[in-house]
Amino acid sequence: MSKNQQKTVEELFLEALVDEGEQPYKLPDNWIWVKFGTVASLVNGYAFKSKDYIEEGIPIVRISDIVGKIYDLSKAVKVPNELYNERFIINKGDLLIAMSGATTGKTGIFYANENAMQNQRVGNIKEIDRRLIERAYKNLFIQKSKDEILSLAYGGAQPNISGKLIEEMNFPLPPINEQKRISDKLDYLLNKIEEAKQLIDETKETFELRRAAVLDKAIRGELTEKWRSRNTGKRVHIEPLLDERKRLKETNISNKRYTPPVPIDLGDKTKGVRDLFQIPSSWQWVSIDQVTWSVSDGPHFSPNYVEEDKGVPFISTRNIKYRGIDFTDCKFVSEEDHLEFCKRTNAKLGDVIITKGGTTGIATVVEETEPFSIWVHLALLKIVKSYISPYYLRDVLTSRFVYNQSQAQTRGVTNKDLGLTRLIYMAIPLPPLEEQQEIVKVIDTLFKKFDAVEEICKQSILEMDVLKNSILQKAFRGELGTNDPTEENAIELLKEVLQEKAK
Repeated sequence: MSKNQQKTVEELFLEALVDEGEQPYKLPDNWIWVKFGTVASLVNGYAFKSKDYIEEGIPIVRISDIVGKIYDLSKAVKVPNELYNERFIINKGDLLIAMSGATTGKTGIFYANENAMQNQRVGNIKEIDRRLIERAYKNLFIQKSKDEILSLAYGGAQPNISGKLIEEMNFPLPPINEQKRISDKLDYLLNKIEEAKQLIDETKETFELRRAAVLDKAIRGELTEKWRSRNTGKRVHIEPLLDERKRLKETNISNKRYTPPVPIDLGDKTKGVRDLFQIPSSWQWVSIDQVTWSVSDGPHFSPNYVEEDKGVPFISTRNIKYRGIDFTDCKFVSEEDHLEFCKRTNAKLGDVIITKGGTTGIATVVEETEPFSIWVHLALLKIVKSYISPYYLRDVLTSRFVYNQSQAQTRGVTNKDLGLTRLIYMAIPLPPLEEQQEIVKVIDTLFKKFDAVEEICKQSILEMDVLKNSILQKAFRGELGTNDPTEENAIELLKEVLQEKAK
């Protein structure tokens, strides 16, 4: 080899190395710090035109197709075979990354059994020489470095990942056999963590089913059988309830007109009242209209929003939680608009709110005394409090039975909404007020136990994520106990590859 060639190899070698002062931490003696671009490169995709999409052809992976593991290409768009370009081909095992947009940094490993091509802004991080780097080790390094990549991508006005950004990253390069051992051990350990997280998720799902089962038992009278045996004289009388509803409506509504409550028609299948089940003899089937003296919703137009310090909270479906209203990310309207909205819908302590648009069937009780306004997709129910508990109504509205009614009544395709005139037809079982209070107490006790277990699950998931991150950090520091110090130094293999490159 000539002197000029040797110098070229030395130059390539110096370019590959990370300066000692920039090395993040000390590696095992037979490892070496190099720039990631020495072992891998990021290839951007091609801007395929939508006019070229056809039913059969070569699948195109777009940013929206990037998920944790990409197996299914049945929903991918396709282009004609004549647009085939080897540069943009994705092979099994390739690591893809979203290079811009809202999901910047999202990665996915391609496991499909057919080749595909990259669309624009879909990056493919490919190995330059398989003798120097193990594919699985490279993929795990990117997974470990996700936060670092995101922090660099979000450094400008718009999030953007470039090839240079990726290729300038510091990369700990072990001997190739050590890379394989690390990959195998990480695969085993991380799979165990994912299995544990899946079991925790299944436990959480079980408690959601238990919640639904508790509410189902509650509205059938099964939670308070013993209570009824000790309180046999308690019964619901419908006429006094309707009289009180009439009085409240006439007292609170300015026009003083009385609207007769909607009766329950057990044979009317068109109103969503179906599959009424057997309830205790001391209970009554009623419509929502019969236990409320006012049902209203928010403005049927988009209001003008203002800054937080200049307005009144304006809540939508995302702010409604079972245990109250979450004002964390709500919007705000002016005091003037709020007062105008209150002429139609004025929420007060003890009222009940239910979501009727978008995600329907989430109910809560107003526990705040501070003023706020509501969006059109929320219904505000003012109840006959001497006959129905707001918390019981919340629980019965949250039940699967009432949810099924709301779904049967919801209209629309893209902008679904359960109209008020349909909402009031929904049927609910009504126990005596004292029994309602007992039902709420039993549900609250059980749900708090479920909440405690779910909090443990949530913390366990967080701990699993911490453990996963710790294992990944140890792996790329050479601290997994897999390194063999007698193996040839990675620097020798690097020199060998660079010598071939310099020829």
